[in-house]
Amino acid sequence: MFEPIYAYNRTHLPHYFEVYIQCPFDELIKRDQKGLYSGGLNGEIRDIVGIDIAFDEPKPHLCIDNSKTENLQAKAKQILDSLPSLLK
Repeated sequence: MFEPIYAYNRTHLPHYFEVYIQCPFDELIKRDQKGLYSGGLNGEIRDIVGIDIAFDEPKPHLCIDNSKTENLQAKAKQILDSLPSLLK
């Protein structure tokens, strides 16, 4: 998404709660099972976010570090535990 979309959502969607699952670009390349990032870096594939499409990093309510794959349940719990604060 792009900043105008983030801004629109914050303004127009009641109870909007943005969660950003953050992962460093080098880690995305390591996990690139479909070859999208490697193809984009080699010029074989076009329109890849972060390569030839600009990426507007969000300013979320909650940011989850996804640079490590372990502890998925703890990450899910962190998201779910943050949601009640939205409804207060």
